[in-house]
Amino acid sequence: MTTAMTSPIWIGASQAADSLGISISTIYRWRSSGLLKPGIHWRRKTPSTNSPVLYDLERCNQAMATATTTGLDAVEPIWAVVKTATAKIGSANV
Repeated sequence: MTTAMTSPIWIGASQAADSLGISISTIYRWRSSGLLKPGIHWRRKTPSTNSPVLYDLERCNQAMATATTTGLDAVEPIWAVVKTATAKIGSANV
């Protein structure tokens, strides 16, 4: 028995964000931070740099699942900076 390989279904940013339960700004931030990688999790609709971005929902979901098992620092790199700054402020008040 052979298994059929399914092609990714590419959807727009708004639909992807809704399906993932996140905001559009979060999906853009994750793309900018490298959590969502070009050619794997997202691609442009046309070769133009001004072209809308499309997302592979299944692969984005997998990236989120992997990131959440490795900690918030992997999903939101700025979180590590916030944690460090908060710890310094807290220790200064002691």
